[in-house]
Amino acid sequence: MNAPLSTSTATSTQNSAISNTTNNFAPSSDIAQLVGQYKDNNGSINTSALAKDLACVAQQDFNKANQAYEAISQYLQENGSVFDAGNFEQDVQAEFSQMAAGGLWAANYKSMGAQILRNNPMLEIQWESTTSAFTNKSGFSAPLRDVLSSGGIDVVDTINPAPAGSLNRNAPGSTGSKNNINGSLAQDAIADRYQSAGYTADKEVNYDTLTGRATDATRASDAVGNVRRVDVEVQVPGSRPEMDGRILVESIMGS
Repeated sequence: MNAPLSTSTATSTQNSAISNTTNNFAPSSDIAQLVGQYKDNNGSINTSALAKDLACVAQQDFNKANQAYEAISQYLQENGSVFDAGNFEQDVQAEFSQMAAGGLWAANYKSMGAQILRNNPMLEIQWESTTSAFTNKSGFSAPLRDVLSSGGIDVVDTINPAPAGSLNRNAPGSTGSKNNINGSLAQDAIADRYQSAGYTADKEVNYDTLTGRATDATRASDAVGNVRRVDVEVQVPGSRPEMDGRILVESIMGS
């Protein structure tokens, strides 16, 4: 998954309390300490900030974010309040919906070009998982998958195999560089699959989060919203121009 080209409003993963937690989120005392870092002076939990950090961590380590989501949700239900637990779930749904496909809000994008229907293709946002040759992991576990689905995101059931040329742990190079190479190969494989089926598929396409597709040269200062990068964009022609569709794919590598 690609980071935004513009400065994100979410907390950096390097400074995130969730990112800095190295355990498996099992001990309740550790979860209490983690959640405590998101409390104000009155003891109220800032579930919005908690969800933003969770979304940021998911861009680097989806499995860790999933573990954190499960543990935090359980902790809030058992030790917090129904109000906090409900707010956290809603905030996570909003953040992950916004993050999906480069942070585009489907409702905002669909509303663009309403006066010229052919310029307003039907939008589908979906996430695809590819097996990592580095970790041999893949797929989406149930809790976050449910949140994504409830937010209108299509989570593809089929798990893509590790593409040819993927690098494993024994390959030379740093972990970061190998993950970047594997991630790029996963995007290539998704785009190639659509292209072989006769569709037009482009990789790493810039989008303005408020006005839709942008040019490769669009800068954050020129955008109405934020400039984000979609992993794979697929054009799906309809029987008539106003029936055209567009699939924005977020490629997730198992970690």
